[in-house]
Amino acid sequence: MTTKQTILGVSLQLFMQLGFESTYMDAIAEKAGVTKPAIYYYFKDKQALFEASASFFLDQMAQMMLPDGVEDLPLKELIFAAFGSLPESMSRYQRMSGIEEPTSLLRSQMFIYDAMTRVPDFRLGIGELYGKSAQLLQQTCERAAAQGQIRSGIDGSTFGILVNSMIEGLILMSMMDPHMNLEILGRKSAETVWRMVET
Repeated sequence: MTTKQTILGVSLQLFMQLGFESTYMDAIAEKAGVTKPAIYYYFKDKQALFEASASFFLDQMAQMMLPDGVEDLPLKELIFAAFGSLPESMSRYQRMSGIEEPTSLLRSQMFIYDAMTRVPDFRLGIGELYGKSAQLLQQTCERAAAQGQIRSGIDGSTFGILVNSMIEGLILMSMMDPHMNLEILGRKSAETVWRMVET
């Protein structure tokens, strides 16, 4: 890992844990094991570092939401893969934020709000990310309908948005309830969604 990558990873963690206003360059330098001048070598100021951290966050989220190979899966497998990846997604999110306690992860949601207000293209970037995920589900749904694998009359676009919303909702609920078993709930959710659409 390069010095720049280390600074970005640490910065993202602190921004997610503390927010923009309460994150200081001294703390970033100390946790990253670098000097403040080293940070300023790569990033002209705190705003530039925050913007780079927001971009890094989007890259990490893209890897979680759209891993390689999912675009070729049949609809049933895609549904089970999406819901089945919830525990791993939660674990990766915890590592990215540096926050281990699920209920404390709710703090990290303020980072998204901060990024939407401080980084001009962040809202567009996160919208594109969710749009790609929904589009993948829509296209896979339409292929399944054409092949007679699911009931006719299911709107693929709405289906994609609904599945994304369910997944996000389960992740958010697990942040509020640390006793929630995402593995079991993910599997049951996938089974339920598939029963709702299968022929």
